[in-house]
Amino acid sequence: MQKISFTNSRRLKLVGHYYEVGSDTTVVMVHGLRGDKSFHGKFDALARQYNAEGYNAFAFDFCGSGESDVDSVCVEKQLDDLRAAIQFVKNQGSKRLVLNGHSLGAYVCLRAYTPEVSTMVLFGALTGPIHFNWRLFLSGRQRQELEATGRITIPIGIGFRKTLVVEEEVIKEVERIDAHQLFGTIACPLLIVHGNADPIEKMFLKKTRQAMA
Repeated sequence: MQKISFTNSRRLKLVGHYYEVGSDTTVVMVHGLRGDKSFHGKFDALARQYNAEGYNAFAFDFCGSGESDVDSVCVEKQLDDLRAAIQFVKNQGSKRLVLNGHSLGAYVCLRAYTPEVSTMVLFGALTGPIHFNWRLFLSGRQRQELEATGRITIPIGIGFRKTLVVEEEVIKEVERIDAHQLFGTIACPLLIVHGNADPIEKMFLKKTRQAMA
């Protein structure tokens, strides 16, 4: 594994782990909202398994997460970061591209699809509109911050970052997901894996079944 850094179009530094085995196929691993390039060691283990199957793997931190530069989080910024990661692996000589995303990162993968993507593997993907009463999950301080700034500071307490600053636009984005629009242009094989152990996982699973129909 090699630690590397690269930049997005906003001239911010992103940090990634490149697991290279000389393949012409690279799996780009995209973490969820509270994750990072290691994802509690899960992405590390999965990257080693991809290597064992003969594929390169590349996991990176979105800006605002892990070791990448500080920034607030929104989907459009994450799309920019993912496109920079894709360009990095193309610059390394990869000719086939696989996207492997988790949760919000899976949604970003779907949004980022272009015909150069050979296939996608998505865990806990957001594939339909998600409506929560988000304020029930926020502290009084977070509600005040949201009303005053349009952002929420979330404690994560793992890895290199202790907090994550999320823009209100993320909430609005997931509330208006349109499955027809999201999947309308995708023309590659697609594997979506969901859990079913709690109500949120079951809700995501239901949304994906509706999207498939």
